[in-house]
Amino acid sequence: MKHELCEVLYRRKQQVVIFEFNSERHRGNLEDAILEAVFNTTNFSGDHLDEQQCRVSQLKLAMSWQKFGYAQKHILNDTTISKWTEDNLCQALADGLERDSIDFLELLIEYGASLEKLTVNNLEQLYASCDIDNGLPLKNKSNEALATRNAYYSCYFLDQSHSNPITSDKNKPLGQNAVREFFLWAIFVDRFELAKYLCSKTWNQSVAPLIAAKIYRLASTIARHSESKARYKNNALQFEIYAKSIIDRCFDSDEYFALDLLKQPAVAFHNIVPLYLAEQTKCRAFLASKCVQKYLEQKWLILFLRINRI
Repeated sequence: MKHELCEVLYRRKQQVVIFEFNSERHRGNLEDAILEAVFNTTNFSGDHLDEQQCRVSQLKLAMSWQKFGYAQKHILNDTTISKWTEDNLCQALADGLERDSIDFLELLIEYGASLEKLTVNNLEQLYASCDIDNGLPLKNKSNEALATRNAYYSCYFLDQSHSNPITSDKNKPLGQNAVREFFLWAIFVDRFELAKYLCSKTWNQSVAPLIAAKIYRLASTIARHSESKARYKNNALQFEIYAKSIIDRCFDSDEYFALDLLKQPAVAFHNIVPLYLAEQTKCRAFLASKCVQKYLEQKWLILFLRINRI
């Protein structure tokens, strides 16, 4: 029996990980040793995974275990990036979005992964991966366990100005619409921290947080439980304050540019005007910003001069 066990260990020696508390390899971290054993099992499982597939699987495991440092050191770095293909990076990026792994998303983007290269199919899979009960409430929720992009758009964009359909070709990259689509997805499925991160990646950072505030404020009116209502209101306020800080920083840097920005249609969000959106959503913090107050002062001054014909 002992001889047979030794033979098995020898044949599977690549999958054996020896953990020692004083070892330099794992530095007393048992979780790293277990993760290494899981990686070895993936590499030598006999499932005929190629090297690239193994690498993607390893990164997915690192995300699940929240081992960002390990991934940065052993899986995706300056040495290994040459072995990653564009498809591998896209696959890992989609996994990072699904797993709400912001650090990993940053790492992947740093090494060339692009949200713009993800497809309509990736977006639909992200919606399908989320339980409808864990997302924002829907007014007319069906009996299905999954929510769709169309269901959320129909509920939260009543004016239909944001509900333009994306391409029907599911394999086509989302391109310039990608950041907007994933940002809105993160809001709809109630991934608040991820939504904040993606908000910082949008082209119209003065408008994106106002849209988030609008959605969360509407969600607070639909939600049934007081705790959910309070949380959605707080999320809306945080995005509103973020929008205020951005417009005021612009104002401090370039007053004329900031005032013009208030009136400029946001191309990435179907040409909605920031000031109109803030008024519509009753974003009091944003409307109380230095920039908006200066804009109102100018408007009142022009009106005063016209009335008095000065």
